[in-house]
Amino acid sequence: MKGFIISDYSNTKLWETFKSKTDETIQGKIKSILDKSIPLLKQIVRVFPTYTNHDEEHSLKILNTIEMLLGDDSIGKLSSSELAVILLSAYWHDLGMVCNDNEEIKNEEWFDEYIKKSYKYDRNLTPNIVSEYIRLNHHKRLEKYLYDRSDILNELEKDLFINEHDVINMAYKVSKSHNENTKDLENFNEYQSNDNQDDFIFCAILLRLADIMDFDNERTASSSYKFLGLDKPTNSENQFSQKEWKKHLDSLGFTYDYEKKILYFKAIPKEPDTEFYIREFVKIIEDELNKCTQLFSSHCHKWRDIFKLPYEIDTSGINSKSRYKFGDYKFSFDNNQVLDLLTGNNIYSDPMIFVRELLQNSIDASLYRESLEKEKGKSDFKCKPINVTDWHDKDGNYWIRFDDYGLGMDEYVLLNYFTKIGKSFYESKDFNKELGFKAISRFGIGILSCFMVANRIEVNTKKEGEEAIRFSIKSLYSYFVTQLENTHRNVSPFPSLDDSVEKYRKDIGTSIAIQIDFNKLNKWFEIKKELLRHIYYSPVEIQYKNEKIGTTIDELKKNPWIDEETIIELNEEDRINIASFLNIRNYDNEKDIRITFKISPIKLVSNDSKIIVQMLIIKLNEYYADFKIPMMVSSDYFTFQSSLYFNSFGKKFEFRIEKKYDKPKEQHNNATFKVDLEKYGINFTDKSKIGHNGIFIGEDFSNVFNERVINFITNDKNYAIANIYLSNEFRPSLDISRSKEINFDYKTISTVNLMMSKFITKNNLTKETYDCSLIRNRVGGFISYDEILNDKNLEEWKEEKIFLLENGNYGSLKELLNKRIYNYPRIDHFDVDYIHKSHTRQMFVLILVSLFTDGYLDEKGFYYVKKIYEQPKEINAEKYFDVGFFLKYEENIKTRLQFKSNIKYYALNIEHSFSKWLLENAKVLNDNYKGIFEDIKNTFKYHHKNEKFEKLDSLLRLLQKLKPNIIDDEIIKSIEVLKEDN
Repeated sequence: MKGFIISDYSNTKLWETFKSKTDETIQGKIKSILDKSIPLLKQIVRVFPTYTNHDEEHSLKILNTIEMLLGDDSIGKLSSSELAVILLSAYWHDLGMVCNDNEEIKNEEWFDEYIKKSYKYDRNLTPNIVSEYIRLNHHKRLEKYLYDRSDILNELEKDLFINEHDVINMAYKVSKSHNENTKDLENFNEYQSNDNQDDFIFCAILLRLADIMDFDNERTASSSYKFLGLDKPTNSENQFSQKEWKKHLDSLGFTYDYEKKILYFKAIPKEPDTEFYIREFVKIIEDELNKCTQLFSSHCHKWRDIFKLPYEIDTSGINSKSRYKFGDYKFSFDNNQVLDLLTGNNIYSDPMIFVRELLQNSIDASLYRESLEKEKGKSDFKCKPINVTDWHDKDGNYWIRFDDYGLGMDEYVLLNYFTKIGKSFYESKDFNKELGFKAISRFGIGILSCFMVANRIEVNTKKEGEEAIRFSIKSLYSYFVTQLENTHRNVSPFPSLDDSVEKYRKDIGTSIAIQIDFNKLNKWFEIKKELLRHIYYSPVEIQYKNEKIGTTIDELKKNPWIDEETIIELNEEDRINIASFLNIRNYDNEKDIRITFKISPIKLVSNDSKIIVQMLIIKLNEYYADFKIPMMVSSDYFTFQSSLYFNSFGKKFEFRIEKKYDKPKEQHNNATFKVDLEKYGINFTDKSKIGHNGIFIGEDFSNVFNERVINFITNDKNYAIANIYLSNEFRPSLDISRSKEINFDYKTISTVNLMMSKFITKNNLTKETYDCSLIRNRVGGFISYDEILNDKNLEEWKEEKIFLLENGNYGSLKELLNKRIYNYPRIDHFDVDYIHKSHTRQMFVLILVSLFTDGYLDEKGFYYVKKIYEQPKEINAEKYFDVGFFLKYEENIKTRLQFKSNIKYYALNIEHSFSKWLLENAKVLNDNYKGIFEDIKNTFKYHHKNEKFEKLDSLLRLLQKLKPNIIDDEIIKSIEVLKEDN
């Protein structure tokens, strides 16, 4: 309310009236309580520094608004207990927003309930988590300040009766009610007086309306708005606060025509967005007023005949003063067109992909239910198998039905997630993240894939403790028919193979039946084959017509190819043919040639068993009389190269020898000798595969798995096949179709490749197979220091022998002190597009050196370690760069900005003036000129010599034009050193 200035509650009409109706003892107690509440309100800003005011000024304005709504005559009709409750609740309703110690909230009874629903909380108590928790629960937290502490109420004050009412308890309930549903105020009926002298529902209504109506620029200050940085928000929390402050800053508040019962609202918005937010908030106030009016008419017996709440809100006073024309001018969606875009070949290349989508939905629901049941103490709980059936009904329609025994859905989940395109339940606040379960589903569009082949979808679902629900979808664009078990009995039986008469599900879970539209199919399909395409060691058994199909997770305990290590040797006939091919005279059986293949099964399991890898490695071993055994072997006349070769066209393994003659005249005699290894039982034609929670991912794993993963120095002598099972949080990052691109987060890369690295270390294979990967780094994006520092594998990586030391030996981090690292990577080794198949251990060389050592780069490109730290070093501006982007240089190369050895470019010299400038301005560049900043960093990775200088010089000149004071000519001049040849 504009123009309203009071120093404290004692100057209000409400207090004056209270004084006139109570004795000095009662007045003194209420005054003491109010005076002790005010200092606590001043502490709210500690947790909510960017929120609009919730201090004593807000409480005073609530009292003033109540006075405006009541008018002088009605204020006088308030009873002494009503007055006491209004005064106390005005000062108490926000007290639960006080928090002096963030850690204390972990012990509050409401916090466990919050974290079960919050998708943001990951055991890291950030300021955003604290503020969100308190905002949602501050009405409940009031209890601790009133009854669990003595800040406000001493023991004598906790029971204060006026007119036979415990006004302390009633003021607490009224205060708490302001953040609850309006309908919940009906519960106050039991506290109403029989003689209608005291109406506490009316008090609660007045508090709700006055609280929400404190909407003007007196609740904010433009100086504070800029001081808090809300004019230029840098995160989502501040963006939300900016919106709140803007609509308050531009609002002039309410005036009230008591006779006409009309509230007039005025505002002078400066931007269309702000006007939209203002108008939307006024609608919220109007909606609250309507709800309160209905409650008032039905429950406030004392007041409804002698008092009226406002009838309407007049918004004609919202005026932009000709700055712009307000209207619904913004981008909007054509719903049908968007739905068309989200189905068909725009996303999915294969119309049969609906089978995978429905299958993974069933697995997700089943696994989530298992997690919830085990949380309740049912450690042996296992969902029934998922069953898929298909049939033709009596009219010739072809149906496919999926039945699972997962969590099931209630009406809330159906309306808020199942029918909301792009909104996945498993990514929402309603999903219990603390269970450790991570769903396959993440985009919330899978159900749309059904319309690539179907024209009708039927859903039958039941959640524990809820009635079953039927959902019928007749087309992509039509309204759904919803039927509830307890309300709609006249429904047809749910589609089924056996023409069952069941209408609603009896078991917890979900059934989905789709009717295939033959006009949408370009070829026929067999549902059983389609299911087998996607099942990959499922943690929930899958059945087709009640018979198990596909693999389950239990089967991954055994190597799918062989049971034990086997050595196969080429027979005499093949050895004689090889000797003849190589012109070996006087061949004497195994003394001259011996060729064997060692086939080894390998099983790798992560510490938490959430990742399981089964591998098969084939290793070629050879002996030729009078020849050494390098990759390329020379005779007097020709060279030959042998290899273990997988013929992808013929889908078979071959042992090959290529013979190339030295003399040009004889090169027409070059030839290749082949031995088909299928006759020896080496017929492992499977491709490497990867899956998550039982669903196969992608058609081919070759782009993420190095099939020569044990890539020994003798190249082409080894071959590997792997089945990798990922579960829960180790979920690949997929494109929206979940089939075209496979990327991995840092945690998955670290965990999977640590398993491989530990195998290499344990079996003393480091010298033979130093750098290999089971999965590569992700394509594109930035691996942050936060991801690395939160990696639970970091301590184990410190024990891995990944550092090349003198004499070709490898050592772990603790062995590096006062030694040179001979395999320190060049700068692009940590670039996420560089680490394709076999550089993961190099990546961890960079990570461990950067976080745990001090040292310098010498003129040969080796890194000398001067100090080793137990804990990671402090990270400041370096967080804006790739790990290992900067290094200290040895004295005789310290004038260089970026050292180059042969064709290798190394990290930047951290002591060079340009590097210092780049670090000092990293935050500003990242926040305001991100494109230029990224180009600057990439210039050092991808460009050479003069090209590097010219590119960098142009970027810095551009930056100088955009922000003249950010860089001076001396810094730009310093990069000329890049033109010099290292």
